[in-house]
Amino acid sequence: MLSKQNIAPKKGQAQGLSLEDQVTSSLAVVWRELAWKHWREVFSQARTTVRAIDVLGGMMFAVSTQKTVTASIRARGQEQRATWDPDYSLFSKAVWTSEDLFHGVFKAALDLLPPEGPIVLAVDDTHVPKSGGKPKQSSTRHGAPGLWRWVHNPLAPPWETHAMQWGYLMHHAVLVIPTRSNGRSTGITVAFEPVVRPPDEKVDGEAQTETSAEGPKRKKGRPTKAEAAAKAAAKANTPESPLKSTEIAARTVRRVRSWLDEAGLAHRLLIVVGDNSFTNQTIICDLPDRTSYVGRTRPDNSLQFPGKLRRDGSYTYGEEVGNLRNIARNPDVSSSIDDFWVGGDLHPLKTKVFGQVYRKSSTRKIPLMVIILVPRKYGDAEDRNTSHAAFLLTTDFTTPREVLIQAYLDRWSIEICHRDMKSHVGVGQAQVSSEKSIRRLHAAVAASWALLQVAALKTCGEARTDEIFGKLPRWQAQYRAWWTRKRLAEGKSAPVFRPTAPDVLGLFRKGFGVDWTNRQVRFRL
Repeated sequence: MLSKQNIAPKKGQAQGLSLEDQVTSSLAVVWRELAWKHWREVFSQARTTVRAIDVLGGMMFAVSTQKTVTASIRARGQEQRATWDPDYSLFSKAVWTSEDLFHGVFKAALDLLPPEGPIVLAVDDTHVPKSGGKPKQSSTRHGAPGLWRWVHNPLAPPWETHAMQWGYLMHHAVLVIPTRSNGRSTGITVAFEPVVRPPDEKVDGEAQTETSAEGPKRKKGRPTKAEAAAKAAAKANTPESPLKSTEIAARTVRRVRSWLDEAGLAHRLLIVVGDNSFTNQTIICDLPDRTSYVGRTRPDNSLQFPGKLRRDGSYTYGEEVGNLRNIARNPDVSSSIDDFWVGGDLHPLKTKVFGQVYRKSSTRKIPLMVIILVPRKYGDAEDRNTSHAAFLLTTDFTTPREVLIQAYLDRWSIEICHRDMKSHVGVGQAQVSSEKSIRRLHAAVAASWALLQVAALKTCGEARTDEIFGKLPRWQAQYRAWWTRKRLAEGKSAPVFRPTAPDVLGLFRKGFGVDWTNRQVRFRL
């Protein structure tokens, strides 16, 4: 049972708060209640749960340049404490797992799922930059060997020849919530963990020269029998290699499928969407029951039509499909035009669908269907551009193609989530040194932001209003007024704008200042 020292829960709003304070603090109250309800069983003690909520809430409240644990302590006005070790020990010594945190987020987001139809899960990987120098391979004080690598830098200037940066590769999965009132979808993070660099991948400063008593190692030619046997023996004695990004994604898909079954949604179909890097054998051949996949592929991918029918019901490989760009341009292939939600509005898209095809080099005997999104013109008449074609592969032959295409278009919500977490929430900015802290701190920050998104949808709705979030800056309000006039002149309805990450964080910070620091609103049991 919680004591007063551990902030015992009490029902109802606190006395002495004005109506304005109650409105501005509602988001912080709901977030805190959701965190207590769904994270209470994650930690071994109630006081650890309270500390986790305080630390993560303080990191989102902090307005400093870097969202660190120190910034969280100062935001809560506790910089004069005797020691700061308990807040750092929360990530290095406390007993809890990031999977349990995201399971709580998943339970909190169940009310936001559509009442019927498939459930969409988007998978991707993103890069988190690391500040500071590169640690040595033997160093255990300055970080975890194997976590850091050279990764792509999407924000590099165009004159950079090699757009690389030193950081982490993170696996990311979001549950797509179709918020159609604002014409878009919202991604709720349900998995966020680092991808460990394999031991055979060398980086600067870690490569070591191999010497042999027989002389220099041969660089060319096929290995001899002795060399092949020695290599096989060395591979058998080496420890198990860390999971790749696609293997972690396959594990995440199985975990989310089991969560749906436990929540009583075993009858609902789970559609997994991904980009080209996830459309491979690791994902497609390891899909659980009642789960299908839709992913992008290259136009020059090696695909074969089915050949002769065998006695066991399978087919031999037939002739090759060829380049998918030629099929997209071929007028003899039947096509259809349907309306899809893209960029906050319904747009007509021309699609072509054909199957059944096989990928001999990877998925082998698993039948696939090809979906082609034909390029379309967009922009004003004076300056019109053409979009790029999209080539998709899916394992689902029963779900209507409109549902599969819309699921893939909603995958863009995970890219928005990448931007919000790294630019506004501060994922990757916290500075910790132990291996366990590195693995768990970024996941905890991502889980706290996902829970705040759920609280914002439940408290503030799907549309942005000045009554809740305040007035926009003058330049932004003028742009939105111009966009509204343009749509009305075209005979369309007025656009509905969704709250951005700065809007949600700003409203949360107001509630933090009213309820969190003064300790006036308690948890609800």
